[in-house]
Amino acid sequence: MNAWAWTLPTALTAIGFCITTLIAAIGWGITHIRDKKTAKTAENRFNEQIATLKAQLKVEQDSAEALRAQASSSAAAAAAAQEQVRQLQEANRIATAANPPDKAPWGDAEWVRGELFRIHNEGNRNVVVTAVRAADPNLQRLFHFDESTPFKCEPGDSVEYMSIGTMQTGTPKTEIEWHWEGEDGTRITHRSNIKPKI
Repeated sequence: MNAWAWTLPTALTAIGFCITTLIAAIGWGITHIRDKKTAKTAENRFNEQIATLKAQLKVEQDSAEALRAQASSSAAAAAAAQEQVRQLQEANRIATAANPPDKAPWGDAEWVRGELFRIHNEGNRNVVVTAVRAADPNLQRLFHFDESTPFKCEPGDSVEYMSIGTMQTGTPKTEIEWHWEGEDGTRITHRSNIKPKI
């Protein structure tokens, strides 16, 4: 038997096996390097995505914090506004209790000079005066009011008239017939005319 006949096929087989193994190793190495590169690229992309998501989360957290601060500020402003409304309501209640809207607005008769008297509209609404006369019709000749009626009397305005007193009758009381501007329902208010003692 020829030694080469057995050795050559075995050597060729061994060489083929080595070449195949080498090719496989090179292929595995190339695949490994490519996979490693792909994995590194994927890792870099993943890290970039994580960084982007973290940045977006930070922006959202900052936005949420700003909204919370704004909501807190709005709540404080609303509470302050509610307190102001409550204080205004209380002030209106006190003012209304001290000066009911239905209360006659006329102050006391003030002596001006001689036989001249004045009555002020001390309320906070306009009044329409329909008549000014002596409260006692029998004393009307002692009472003089020459302004034509009806007329509007605004807050702070006054009605002036003459009320002449006598030893027998005294000074006639004043009767003002009036109603609130914009409302119906005539009312009558009486005021005494008293001169100060000199």
